[in-house]
Amino acid sequence: MIGRVVTDNLREWDEILPYVMAAYRSAIHDSTGHSPNFLMFGRDVRAPVDVVSGTLPNDERATPDAYADELYQRLLTAYQFVREQLGLVASRSEQNYDLRVRPITYRERQLVWV
Repeated sequence: MIGRVVTDNLREWDEILPYVMAAYRSAIHDSTGHSPNFLMFGRDVRAPVDVVSGTLPNDERATPDAYADELYQRLLTAYQFVREQLGLVASRSEQNYDLRVRPITYRERQLVWV
């Protein structure tokens, strides 16, 4: 991602890195179906534009205990979904790998590289 952002001056990559990482962490990943921010915090992190435009989620008005309970349930549900999703992705990857693998059989006393 950073290679696409840094085009003119390659020496400025360290200044752009936090913004690239923020974009990466807020993007939904194909393998999990969620963003890393959601899986870490139980909600998507609001960008400054969300605060300025006033698009706050409804859970901002909840009591701390109710929010903690709801967050716990959301994380349990998300983690269960991610476990299932990663299992499917691993199974698909294994099938794709197995298509390209050819079994090797050796005869007795055949020379092999060690």
